[in-house]
Amino acid sequence: MYQTLSKSLCVAGVLILMTACAGQPQVAPVPTVQAVTQPVGPDAGEMASYQAAVQYLEQGDYDRAKPVFIALAQKYPDFAGPLANLGILAEQQGDMDAAIAQYQVALAIKPDHVAALNNLAILLQQRGEFERAAEFYLRGLKAAPTSPELNYNLAVLYELYLRDFNKAIRYYESYNASLDQPDAEVETLLKGLKRRVN
Repeated sequence: MYQTLSKSLCVAGVLILMTACAGQPQVAPVPTVQAVTQPVGPDAGEMASYQAAVQYLEQGDYDRAKPVFIALAQKYPDFAGPLANLGILAEQQGDMDAAIAQYQVALAIKPDHVAALNNLAILLQQRGEFERAAEFYLRGLKAAPTSPELNYNLAVLYELYLRDFNKAIRYYESYNASLDQPDAEVETLLKGLKRRVN
């Protein structure tokens, strides 16, 4: 799952302090101070470059995608999207340590970044860190409760690794509820799990 660049809006406010009390002399207002406003996000050209880089990433053209993500991450350090995509890129290239580091940096900026949470949880699961993986899936579900990927991945984790079949059933059911049509294989799996817990 690739996320588009998140946009943060910083509103520069004008502060006006006025005091007026009955029976006391009027205090003149403090002069207003206007903050210098900077661009709050990428311009149309940068967004087009970002979208092109996402397509390069999806096509496996990492040499063209990476410099765009790096440049945007440096120019807009408050945006998690380029960092999450650098994590995906590192993962696709087999550098799991770099991928984990990039996802963690993205999450430090945007703690509810769904793609970073899901992808980090998958990597932790692959490393055998099942409880930590569950924590990140659950954080993702707080941000996106109907995410099919998060519900499915968490169900698999509970079923196969943590052996908590009741929770596996719950998340498989949530997964199916998030689809237009229930997944027939998951329906069959659910029947077997329900027989197992009864």
